Amino acid sequence: MHSYGWKNWAMVGVCFCLGLLYIAFKPEYLDSHREILMEQFHLPEDVAFELLHSDLPNKHSREHIVAIVQFTPGQYNNYLRSFDDAALWSLRPFEWYDVKVQASAPSRALVWWDNNDAFHDGTTYARWLEWGHEHRDQARDIQPSRSFCFAVVGEGSAQSIHQCGDLEERPDLLVRGMIDAEGQRLFALISN
Repeated sequence: MHSYGWKNWAMVGVCFCLGLLYIAFKPEYLDSHREILMEQFHLPEDVAFELLHSDLPNKHSREHIVAIVQFTPGQYNNYLRSFDDAALWSLRPFEWYDVKVQASAPSRALVWWDNNDAFHDGTTYARWLEWGHEHRDQARDIQPSRSFCFAVVGEGSAQSIHQCGDLEERPDLLVRGMIDAEGQRLFALISN
């Protein structure tokens, strides 16, 4: 009978080291995602995050961040008023993993729509507009009062920005939000 004890201890050591690396890297990872989310959704600095979830990329999942932002009543009212400010709701270049978003966006792509109109073309709902399996149930119960969604297709000089309802195929990147009027919350997602 062979003793493989040293291999088991080596595996435990490797897992322990990977765990430490994950713990050390995760806050920095979340901070950079939080900054992109704050910038693209024009959130106030002192807003509270009820949920901020981001997965490290792997071969089984897309790189994404999901957030639920809880506004105070004053923040919520100011945020809704900001939707009419076309200068504020303009695309700001950013980088999401290997996608560098630099194209200019048509005004139609950066508009907050009534209900969930930003997510479909009037008849069908794009199947690629998912909240991620971890948060699907929370998002499914919301009847959005307003919705926002733009998609990035291509890169470099061939890159274009679209309103999500104008696309049939999954884009290279999507930025999606919806307002829960009852809870005065924003559900937000950035995903490739």
